Amino acid sequence: MTKSVTLIFPGQGAQYVGMGQSLEGHPSFEFLNKANQSLDYDLKKIMLSGPEEDLTLTANTQPAILTHSIALFDKAWEILLNKGIKVDRVLGHSVGEYAALVAAKAIDFAIELKVSAPFHSSLMEPAAQKLKAHLDTIEFRPLFTPYIANIDAKEYGADTAGEIVKENLFKQVDGSVRWTQSIEQLPDDTICLEVGPGRVLMGLLRKINRNIKVISLDKDGAFDELKEL
Repeated sequence: MTKSVTLIFPGQGAQYVGMGQSLEGHPSFEFLNKANQSLDYDLKKIMLSGPEEDLTLTANTQPAILTHSIALFDKAWEILLNKGIKVDRVLGHSVGEYAALVAAKAIDFAIELKVSAPFHSSLMEPAAQKLKAHLDTIEFRPLFTPYIANIDAKEYGADTAGEIVKENLFKQVDGSVRWTQSIEQLPDDTICLEVGPGRVLMGLLRKINRNIKVISLDKDGAFDELKEL
């Protein structure tokens, strides 16, 4: 039977000192070095060693979560490819949407690392305008994998134009996250892989639909479980 797989990416608040450590020794760990090169400072050290007060700064938290998420995604993608399992869709909670769109091949990891701003509040309008100006300089490609947008909880199919994705992100900057409605779009038989630090989304998802199986990739034995799908 063909497996249905959905990738879900956490947002701000999921970070912790030591995030990414479990990937050491795997080629995906190289994403932490790529982050350092792109940002021109030692994000890797902050992720692995802290201090926590540095990691919780928005300017560090968001690229740290993106880096960890995409490193986990890279490792999971290799396993899914080898097993011939296709990802049906991706979605991200709040700023996790950016990692989801990197996974969907709409935007590049290195470019997206440099985006950092407060989100989801009309009180943050000056920051929102700056982020929109930055987003406008980025080339968005058509989706390779379908995604569910935070702004309207609608699923956008593969090959959706990059300009539509960009417009959704513009609206999302000072919009609300329709997470419950997004999860309600998922079929009961899909397997959700939580791709990022911690298990925050597993808890949120179980409150919405307990029928959906969730595997948090940031836990011991998660990749062995993935190989058994």
